[in-house]
Amino acid sequence: MFDPQNLQIVVTADGSHSLRLPGMDETYHSTHGALTESRHVFINNGLQAWLAINKEASQVHILEYGFGTGLNALLTCLTNTPATIVYHSLDKHRLPAAITTRLNYGTLLQAAEIFERLHAAPWNKAIEIRPGFILHKIDSDFAGYRHAGPCQVIYPRIVIRKNL
Repeated sequence: MFDPQNLQIVVTADGSHSLRLPGMDETYHSTHGALTESRHVFINNGLQAWLAINKEASQVHILEYGFGTGLNALLTCLTNTPATIVYHSLDKHRLPAAITTRLNYGTLLQAAEIFERLHAAPWNKAIEIRPGFILHKIDSDFAGYRHAGPCQVIYPRIVIRKNL
C-alpha cells in the first residue's frame, strides 16, 4: 500500500530532488538526474517532438498519468511554444504538501511561484497557470478515467527500480 509519509527526498546527480520509496527500492526519477530525465523523456522526446511534426498546431492536449512531484507539469509549463498547452494530469494518490513544498524544482528552474501555483491549483477544475498553459488536475486513476476530447501527447508513469 502506498504511504506518502514514508517517502524520502533524495538528491539526484544533477542536483534536483527525487522521492525514494523505502522498502521498495524505487525512486520517482532516475538517480542520475530527475530534471535531466524529465527533460529528455517528456519534453524533448514527447512535447517538442510532437510540436516539431505539428508546426501549425494552435493547441496541444497532454495527458499525464500521475501528477506526483509536479516536475513534468513545471517543465511543460516553462516550455516556450506558440501552441496553447492543455495539461490533464491524473492522480489518485497525491503527495502531501509537507513533501512537495520541500522539493527544489522551482528554485533550480527559477520558477518557484509557478511551481507553487501548480501544486495549489484545485483538483477537477481547469485553471490557467500562465498565458498559454492550462492545468487540469484530475482526481482519478488511469483505469477509472475516460478522456473526452483530443489528446496528442501522453506522459506515462515510469517506475525506476534499483536506482537505474
